Amino acid sequence: MLYNSKFLFIIAIFFILLFNYIFLIINNGMYWDDWVLVFENIEHIVKVFQQTGGNGFVGYLHYFMIHILGIWSYKLFTFVLIIISGICLYKILQNIEKLTDIDRISISIFFMIYPLFHTKAFLINFPYTLMSTLFFLAFYFMTKYINNKKHYINYILALIFLYFSFFVQSILVFCFIIFMYIVYIEKIQGSKTIIYILKKNILFLSAPFIFFIIKSLYFKPYGLYSGYNQININYIIHKLMLTFNVSYIKFWKYENFYFIIAIIFLISIVYFIKNKTINFTLFLKNTNKYITLLILGISIFLLATFPYIAVNKIPQLLSMNDRLQVLFPLPFALITYSLISIISIYQKKIIIFSVVIVIIIFTYFNNRQYLYLLQDSIYQDAFMLNVKENNKIYSNSIFIMRDNSTKLNIHSRRKGAYEYAGQLRKVFGDDKRFIIEKDFFLENNKSLDYVKHIFENKEYAHYNYSNVKFGEPTHFIDLQVIKELTLIEILSLSILRYNNENLYNESVHKLIKLNVERIKNNDTINCNNTI
Repeated sequence: MLYNSKFLFIIAIFFILLFNYIFLIINNGMYWDDWVLVFENIEHIVKVFQQTGGNGFVGYLHYFMIHILGIWSYKLFTFVLIIISGICLYKILQNIEKLTDIDRISISIFFMIYPLFHTKAFLINFPYTLMSTLFFLAFYFMTKYINNKKHYINYILALIFLYFSFFVQSILVFCFIIFMYIVYIEKIQGSKTIIYILKKNILFLSAPFIFFIIKSLYFKPYGLYSGYNQININYIIHKLMLTFNVSYIKFWKYENFYFIIAIIFLISIVYFIKNKTINFTLFLKNTNKYITLLILGISIFLLATFPYIAVNKIPQLLSMNDRLQVLFPLPFALITYSLISIISIYQKKIIIFSVVIVIIIFTYFNNRQYLYLLQDSIYQDAFMLNVKENNKIYSNSIFIMRDNSTKLNIHSRRKGAYEYAGQLRKVFGDDKRFIIEKDFFLENNKSLDYVKHIFENKEYAHYNYSNVKFGEPTHFIDLQVIKELTLIEILSLSILRYNNENLYNESVHKLIKLNVERIKNNDTINCNNTI
């Protein structure tokens, strides 16, 4: 009976995860730098990643997944890696005796589904998910070694996974949480001083410093990425507060979610007043526990944030910089769970109720964002279907385009020239066309110098327009949105994409309209009338 209950509980957690990520899993779309990756030969893709600072193996990984496993493998493996990270975290938390089963399970679920880093759906961002999972695997195997130091295989595995995880360089700082854990556990086991603990674990604890020194000396960014991630610690306190605001507070302000938390607090007070059997000794004990948990969450947030703000990057929800939130699920899970435990006044029934409500909120938000990603992909399909039948685009090379579908892109991002070029390459099978977005063209003072620089710089040869002959744009493309989709329509079309491709193409084709006209009377320079 107990076995059946545990099995059913595991199944329930799996379905919670599935409900949060189902629209990620079925999304076969490509975004942003993905359009560069998919057409890349193995030599060039490895070279580009090598320029970022010795990350050439990431190029091999991308090539293998795209050309051997297929694009869908990214989405499936992302889901699997999230589960593996969550299991590792749960196993780690089992070693902390002060936490209850409800604490461990709730924190682990929050960790796996916290509404962050939705651009994990991008192929280019897969290494962030992979390396963070390798970190939690390293953490898990280190805890196993600490519990039984005779099993050296756990120590070796921890070191291997840790070194590979450092290719997301923010983990070099984030891994300090393992040191915090080691000190905590070793103290419990009777170790007297931190110096003694350091000596016992010197090989593991020195790993981030060794990696950083080797990378700094022999694997500096160069080429396209020369000067990449230069340190700038000005206004660091301001940037920390800004990051917390645009990553954590911003979510709870979204559609007034904080009102739900306020309602939970009111229910807790009423329940607290009516319940005459409150154990105040237990109440004070839990106060210390959850405040400690809250402080721990804030401390880990600082470790997760510092590497990015130190290079002047701000992790932000609902932006292209949300990939920088890759390490935020753990601190935000701890902060959120400790806060709802505190406002629930440590009453078990209210805590469970609050956890369920927060899971529902997270699930709603995640599904909404992953549906918007599907919408982005659908309008890309609409563009390519319309391009396919346009002889003017087929017969010419350089275009200026007014894209009125920008607000329908995920995070309302403006597409890069390489994205348009990648989509044209997919349609026509060659890299002989180049589109520059109208607003970008105007922002560069109507000058073609930047365009010329792109064509002449061999480092950009992989951007899907290496066979375009430089010249002034000859045609203007006006992309008009005929219909904006509701969330239900996005879901229906996403299902139709797999069930009936012909009907899907017919439906999607009608979503936009392309008007292509030759640029006349020096409009390229004046940017009047036509543009």
